[in-house]
Amino acid sequence: KTTDKTQALVSARALYIDIKGKIERGERLKSITTPELVKEWLEKLSATVTEIPHQGIVPKSYKQKRSFLRRWLLYIDELGYTNTTIDKIKPVATRDFASWLKVLPKETCQHTGARSVEQINNNVSAVIRMYHQYAVREKYISVNNVPQIDRLKYKINDQFKRDIFELSEYDQYIWYLKRNYCTKKHNPDIPPEELEKRKIFTEFLLLLSNAGFRPKELLGIKFREIYASPTWTKEQKEENIVMLVRRTNSKTGKERRVVAPVKKRIDRIIAAYKKLGIKHEPDDFLFINAAYGRRTALGRMIMYQRLKKTLVTSQVQETLDKQSKSISLYSFRHFYCYLRLLNKVPIHLLAKNMGTSVQKIESTYGHINTELQADVITKGQGIFKRTETTLETLPTIEGDS
Repeated sequence: KTTDKTQALVSARALYIDIKGKIERGERLKSITTPELVKEWLEKLSATVTEIPHQGIVPKSYKQKRSFLRRWLLYIDELGYTNTTIDKIKPVATRDFASWLKVLPKETCQHTGARSVEQINNNVSAVIRMYHQYAVREKYISVNNVPQIDRLKYKINDQFKRDIFELSEYDQYIWYLKRNYCTKKHNPDIPPEELEKRKIFTEFLLLLSNAGFRPKELLGIKFREIYASPTWTKEQKEENIVMLVRRTNSKTGKERRVVAPVKKRIDRIIAAYKKLGIKHEPDDFLFINAAYGRRTALGRMIMYQRLKKTLVTSQVQETLDKQSKSISLYSFRHFYCYLRLLNKVPIHLLAKNMGTSVQKIESTYGHINTELQADVITKGQGIFKRTETTLETLPTIEGDS
């Protein structure tokens, strides 16, 4: 594309060296642009989407990766490399992606809030993984051409969990829910339907505290997944219940059956729904969201909003604020684990019941020592009946799959 012979020879030599190098490295002679790479990679990922964790990629993770790569495309476009093939982009040219992402406004309606360093570094990892697992493996580039991106440095939070109720805080909160929040006496102007919803919310929190579920797992349990073991005595059936966490409802992708002394709580939930005109069918969720005539599962946000509101009205939030504590739905799972460790429940049994590892429990609650156990258990005796919290942890029934 030039009439200058000298320039033509220079261009030809450069082209020869480029092609010869690709052949020697085993790369394809024709490369692709960044948008084309992202498109092909996402198509490959979409083929592995599954509802079962750890057997592919769950829909939520796929959506997150798609969001991560969309930001990468914005960055590449800002650098002016949208139409440049990936083998022509110098690896050092993309080093500042993490810093650029840190100041990029969040994609919310108000564009407020900052991204966490952890999330930014996760975005970097997703981009690097795409180049290694697709661009390099498909011979579009060599390993030496993978983009170089400097991750942001931050101090790992190795502090023990702080978002756990003290016994007195939990006692005050549950006492408020049972004796004030759900009663007609203290809420004469509240419609009966709302009081039943409050009872359902209260039992939801108490199930978290007494069985150690993750909030998502408990909300995802279906009515047919709750049953009594045929080997139990009549007395055991009056107290205990088996609750199945199926693989598609488990964070780890492993099925487990949690046995807990919460039969009466399940009965109260069923009774509350009947007063709302809802009778559970086998395939219904235990916690039904019957709004707009649908029978979907209640969402975590609905429960979270009630939690935050009741923490304020119970005046427990004032105490939490003084300690800079942030209580969430997950805190009730922490509280379950906390109490059982205090009462020397075998950690391996606790890990099975909660669907987690012994190492995770030790790293999260390792600060609970023998002296604290003796002190707290003695101090807390007498309130457990009022808080309606049982300290018994029953063995998990191992699933076949």
